Amino acid sequence: MNPMMTETSRPSRPTILIVDEEPHIRQLIIERLQQEGFDCQAAASEREALTRLEREDPFDLMACNIKLESSGLQLLTAVRSAYPDMAVVMMAALSESRLAVEAMRLGAADYVVKPFSMEGLVMRIRSALERRRLLLENRLLREEQARHRRREAGERSGTESDPALQSVTRALAATVETLALALDHRNQAMRGHMRRVAAYTEEMARAMGINGHWLEMVRHGAMLHDVGFIAIPDAIVTKPEPLNDAELAEMKRHVNYGYQVLKAIDFFRDSATMVLHHHERYDGRGYPAGVAGNDIAPGARIFAVADAFDAMTSSRPYRRALSYDDACADLIRCSGSQFDPAVIEAFFTVPRTRWLELSRQSERAVHLWQGEC
Repeated sequence: MNPMMTETSRPSRPTILIVDEEPHIRQLIIERLQQEGFDCQAAASEREALTRLEREDPFDLMACNIKLESSGLQLLTAVRSAYPDMAVVMMAALSESRLAVEAMRLGAADYVVKPFSMEGLVMRIRSALERRRLLLENRLLREEQARHRRREAGERSGTESDPALQSVTRALAATVETLALALDHRNQAMRGHMRRVAAYTEEMARAMGINGHWLEMVRHGAMLHDVGFIAIPDAIVTKPEPLNDAELAEMKRHVNYGYQVLKAIDFFRDSATMVLHHHERYDGRGYPAGVAGNDIAPGARIFAVADAFDAMTSSRPYRRALSYDDACADLIRCSGSQFDPAVIEAFFTVPRTRWLELSRQSERAVHLWQGEC
């Protein structure tokens, strides 16, 4: 097998390798995945899996029992080293959840806990394949951009950008924004959050005198603030119980993942640092880097207030929404610690009725996107 085979030489149907010691489990999984339109092959051991990987065309994804006859983690390590473009979903018993978290640290895209439903496994596989596709597209875009910059440096002319590059950039930008909306829709408790926060952030940015290109970049940064969750396993994102320390650490990495996605796209490059900083605090007690004050990207300082306002004024399964007055009191209380005082001041230049109008407009946009009206 040639590991460098290009994506265009692959068959259109995603190819999956199922690795499990139990024949009946392998067969059940293969039958269901074939019904879903996947091409599947099976292996009963670590050695057989590695042999198939060496002899067959590249697989898009491997679904692997975490135990096997020796260690599914050993197979995962070998696969991630030899075939870094292949996604891996681990299957683990409830008693092996600690190993599953370790598997994600080693590079697995996701894991499912046995006994699992076939619907749940299919969902995890589709999600892992979508993340893989986006990462590969990102790489192709970076390569195209590098070639374009080399051409520009050689020509040193004032001609317009390569139309092919512009087309690729627009297509990937649309993919990323659509995926961000899909992530928003995935969590019913947070439904509409992304649209509302983007609208609130843009309104405060206007109130602070931001316009033109930078206003557009702030809006995109707000809209895509959680795009890094495409790289966080669904098992963590949708876990109903409290996250353990390892899962919480992985969850926090979404800001880094989002930054890596956006900084590679010229159209979103100026929004990337805003996404990286959107959980920083004005007093330096945030993450991922603990930056403070004016060292935090301006758009992120604006977004922090919009995000908190939306969180406080939206109902959640575990609490009711605060009133507008109570939310405003909390914003004032946290000015200078969590929030930039200049942004808080800008917030209060916007009339209360305008915030309500923006919330209603955002809800309607979400319904239209979901085809509900």
